[in-house]
Amino acid sequence: MAFDDLKLNQPEIVKIIDNSYNRRKLVHAYIFEGEAGTGKMEAAKYIASKLLCREETKPCCICNSCQRVLNGTHINVNIVEADGEVIKKEQITNLLKESSMKTLEKGSRIHIIKDADKLNQASANALLKFIEEPYPNHYVILTTKNSGKMLSTIISRCQLIHFKPIKKELLENKLIENGVERDTAFVLSHLTSNVDKANELISEGIVITIIETIKKLMLTEISGNDKYITYLISNTNLPKKDIYFNRLFLEIYGLFLEEKIHYLENPTLENHFVEVFSRLNLDKENVKDVIKQLDVICDYEKRLNTYPNAELMYASLFIEL
Repeated sequence: MAFDDLKLNQPEIVKIIDNSYNRRKLVHAYIFEGEAGTGKMEAAKYIASKLLCREETKPCCICNSCQRVLNGTHINVNIVEADGEVIKKEQITNLLKESSMKTLEKGSRIHIIKDADKLNQASANALLKFIEEPYPNHYVILTTKNSGKMLSTIISRCQLIHFKPIKKELLENKLIENGVERDTAFVLSHLTSNVDKANELISEGIVITIIETIKKLMLTEISGNDKYITYLISNTNLPKKDIYFNRLFLEIYGLFLEEKIHYLENPTLENHFVEVFSRLNLDKENVKDVIKQLDVICDYEKRLNTYPNAELMYASLFIEL
């Protein structure tokens, strides 16, 4: 059902909105600040649905009005997005002109500005005037990843609400529900808090290849063979000189080592990468040694930009590991 994810991921914010609405104390201007995928637009539509829903229990998410809000086709809901890299003054003046005109449909008017930190000086000043002198029953909702990039005069006239990152367990479960393999979902939930970004990473294919490569490396380590040779054979078609790839590789390798520590501390618990860790000789494994390996990975992450040659970096890395 619509807004189920919002209620699950941001219950405190839903409670703030509900309480304000029930007490008739919704403010005329909000700033929703948070990472991509934390539900800022969903929360903006949640407010719009509560204000425009025609049923007693709001939002019902079923009535024609709610459906149009959800589909982005309600005439009383205006959504402004950046034209290229910025939100231009013309976009805001058009919004103000439209807001001053009567609408064909009764009810509140909701104006949603996506990525409001992309307002330039002119468009921000135009919007400021609108926020300072709001029309009755009009609401402005600004979404942003970083309110620090916005005019302080706009921030001071809005209620700022911070969206927490989605819990890793919730994102992992969501991805599994969508058919993503469990170990892959676990890794993705540590790389991003955004389902769309996670799907993008899956489409790129690099993350899944890295996961499979690290599994091979750990199995190679268990068997006592050369990890660097395994790495070279496994990655003939991957951009090893690409710093984005190298950073991902090190970050995911670190996750494997963290999970290995958890496994060694308690193999009976539900762990990830069990197909690898179940082959470990627990009598020969030492948590302190794995912690040292994790320190090596962290050190290489910090010094990643200092290596002129990626092949040299990996050769050195696997010697230390």
